[in-house]
Amino acid sequence: MVDSSVAEPRLELYKQLDINAKEERRLQVLALWDYYSEVICEVATTYLGLSKDLKDKNLQQQWTRSRNRLIQLSSFSSEGDYEKAIGELHEIRNATFHDYENWPPIDPIQTIRGEAEDFREWLISYGEIYDRKVNELDARETMIRIAERNIEGVLHIEVPFEEPFKSTVTDKRDEAKELQRELNSIKDGDEISMKLLNILVDSMQYQEDSCQAREYANHVGYVLSEVAEPEVSPKQFDL
Repeated sequence: MVDSSVAEPRLELYKQLDINAKEERRLQVLALWDYYSEVICEVATTYLGLSKDLKDKNLQQQWTRSRNRLIQLSSFSSEGDYEKAIGELHEIRNATFHDYENWPPIDPIQTIRGEAEDFREWLISYGEIYDRKVNELDARETMIRIAERNIEGVLHIEVPFEEPFKSTVTDKRDEAKELQRELNSIKDGDEISMKLLNILVDSMQYQEDSCQAREYANHVGYVLSEVAEPEVSPKQFDL
């Protein structure tokens, strides 16, 4: 059983820090990262059947693996504020802790903090539902549902500006649309066919490739912004 106050000390630490002090705000980002990571890992290893080494993954990977279990529930949806909060926290943390002079923005941090308790209650609730119903799930319907969610994830991911990542995500979107058509053509069957297995595997690979390209693009964009030459002022040359 996961305690309803799991990871609460992380929020207590956040509260002790001043968000208006830029150095302390960096530490608040780490406190929130640890909070969301602990909540996800505790629910995932207690209710979702994931192994303890999940904590060795980054936050986005922890969430993706947990979500892939929960989407087997017909009532589950990860769209909206929680999904956005985790994605933004992942990006803010990476930007912040790869540069000791990066001062994270206040507004997103406050929003992510504001979602924290509700996210914990929501995730624990779905974890408990999954734990009760896992043995009742129909294998074929579950495979179709997972493939559908993976395809939706690829179709809705933000396309990067940078190449070759832009082309990768665009290509995966096109492939996901074709995969969606194939999946729709076999949804009315009653057997777990090799075609369904291939669609499921492909959908997982497309989602992984797209998310990886998006993450790499974010990192490259950040690096380029750091090494870009500063604008030259005419005053520097007495012009």
